[in-house]
Amino acid sequence: GSVNFVGCLIGAVAADTVAAARTAAALVDVTYDTTQQGEAVLTMDEAVAAGNILPAPPTQPTMGIVRKGDTAAAFESAAQVITGEICIGGQEHFYMEPFSFLVEPARPGAGDPLQLTLCSQALADNQRSVAAALGLGEHEVAVRARRLGGGFGGKAGNMNDLAAGVAIAATLLRKPARAVLRREEDFALSGKRETLQGKYTVGINTDAKIVAFQLEILGNGGVAPARGTMIKGLMNGALSYGAVPNVRLDLTVVSSN
Repeated sequence: GSVNFVGCLIGAVAADTVAAARTAAALVDVTYDTTQQGEAVLTMDEAVAAGNILPAPPTQPTMGIVRKGDTAAAFESAAQVITGEICIGGQEHFYMEPFSFLVEPARPGAGDPLQLTLCSQALADNQRSVAAALGLGEHEVAVRARRLGGGFGGKAGNMNDLAAGVAIAATLLRKPARAVLRREEDFALSGKRETLQGKYTVGINTDAKIVAFQLEILGNGGVAPARGTMIKGLMNGALSYGAVPNVRLDLTVVSSN
């Protein structure tokens, strides 16, 4: 396998107690092959230069693209046109409780599916990942969230690998398995609030009303395609342009280390 970022999950240890699991994990000696490593991509400009563009999901090929009216003609006739750029730096989500998972194995004889309980904002993604890891249908994995313990978007579209690892342990051992991250582990593994760069053009008429709006957004999706999908979905829903007659929106998400 390959390691794509500092803190990348490479394995998991199952034990009877948390202390035993952490002791065993600390004894693991990892050797990294650095002879074939490529250049780390750390900024969005580097990602664009490397062509690391995350595609839209097949089921939503136009995600991140909005076309409404005729922006070119509206800008041509506008009384004033304003252009500019904005950059929003990335942030770490400091939610109240770190990620936690509980997986109860399926009981085919009783007709009970595998039960996944976790504090997540993306239950469908978690369900899909666990089902794929175990070779199950999605209908064979039941998911629920009792409470999130805070989220703010930080518990959406990530931690799928860890959820799958806990599910594999529960299935192989045929007993419930649980994982709770320490805060520093959560920071290393979880997604961040993504860095965004935007170039905007606004057309205004003589009544000081916006007649045209154009926005090109570049977002940093990190290493997880799910994060890129989430960025596009959020931006599509968050931008309030309903009253503007002419709109053009292009959102590009890149991958980085």
